[in-house]
Amino acid sequence: MNTIAEFKAIWNAEAIMTPAEKMRVTLLKEAGAYTRSTAKNSMIDVNARGDAKRQARLDKKISRAGFILSGGKQVSKPGAAAFSRIGYVKKFIFFDADKDSVVIGPAKLQGVKSEKAVEILEHGGIEQITITSWIKGKKTQVPVTANYKARPTMGLAFRKMIDKKLPKLIEGGIMREV
Repeated sequence: MNTIAEFKAIWNAEAIMTPAEKMRVTLLKEAGAYTRSTAKNSMIDVNARGDAKRQARLDKKISRAGFILSGGKQVSKPGAAAFSRIGYVKKFIFFDADKDSVVIGPAKLQGVKSEKAVEILEHGGIEQITITSWIKGKKTQVPVTANYKARPTMGLAFRKMIDKKLPKLIEGGIMREV
């Protein structure tokens, strides 16, 4: 007689999936992979260094997609994909698909000062931050309210997948079944 533990050990969900369910999971995985790749590629690494030719291409991308603040800090235009400075968001974009859905986006990072940083980057919003300032010769932490404009990296990548890749995925999935 099998116990519940033995039953779970021999249970294989993949083996009982119908061909249509397998195709749906395959399509969701392909859509997730395409969206993740598009999002990662759309984030320009402004701190990248390389030869003069590569630097010229990077400068051209930055001038098209952003602008330079006083002090030389490069910032992406609101509504465009975010620039990547350190690369944590870009490196930690993942996707996962199951039978019914796919989840795509950056993983939550431990030790980040603001837990809402990625959400604010994507959708915009107001965040209370502290900046270090010198007041009368003393280093002081000053609370400031910052208003961030949206840089919808994942939203733009998902829209591109819907417009360009999804019809081909569905057509290819139908043709595979026939």
